[in-house]
Amino acid sequence: YVAYAQQGSKATLSIGSDTGMAGGTIVLPLSLENADGLAVQSIRVELSLPKDDVSLTMARSSLAVETAGGKVAVQKLPVEKKSKVEKVVLSITAPKPLQPGKVASLELRLAEKLGNVKEIPLTLSGGSLTTADQQSVPTLTQDGTITVSETAPTLVNCFFFTH
Repeated sequence: YVAYAQQGSKATLSIGSDTGMAGGTIVLPLSLENADGLAVQSIRVELSLPKDDVSLTMARSSLAVETAGGKVAVQKLPVEKKSKVEKVVLSITAPKPLQPGKVASLELRLAEKLGNVKEIPLTLSGGSLTTADQQSVPTLTQDGTITVSETAPTLVNCFFFTH
């Protein structure tokens, strides 16, 4: 905790945001920011997803985590009765210090039928880091959002064919 106070910046775990269609799959980054000078060896964060709208299909470690000899583990927590939220614990551990930046890619699948859902919140909570000297460092978390699109993005195609 002392190293944390001396550093002066708050380490942050964030999940990206993107646009997707019902039934589609998107990949979002899980990133560690403002952790310069910390010898981070493990990361733990809880991701909450509206279970009727989206599910986590895969979590892959980033190249930086693989370089540090690390791996990503996913633990789905039991869904409480009548709860509309699925909670997943993401753990990243490595024998060598992890570098700030992207630590994992999260593959998410949107439900086939989303009804009137326009935005799907992706909420991170309970973020923590453990350093090489076994110090626990509290972290801030930054949530993400999936914006639901009715149509496939055609902006790029149109751009190339307009004269």
